[in-house]
Amino acid sequence: MKDKIREICYDLEIGCIDWTEASEQLLVLCDVSQQRELLIAYLTTKTHKGLYFTQETAEKAVDEYLSNL
Repeated sequence: MKDKIREICYDLEIGCIDWTEASEQLLVLCDVSQQRELLIAYLTTKTHKGLYFTQETAEKAVDEYLSNL
């Protein structure tokens, strides 16, 4: 996430995007990050169809899911 924020700020600094586009991208990034944290918490505290998710497997599953959105 840190790298993506730097990328957005750099694009803004060199003029590739304006401040409204930068704001939009940052808000989307924040929203996805919040979704990720909630999904990981859900998967590590509940069993899903008899499966138990460790922190590592939950993170991998959520990252894969969010990359396909």
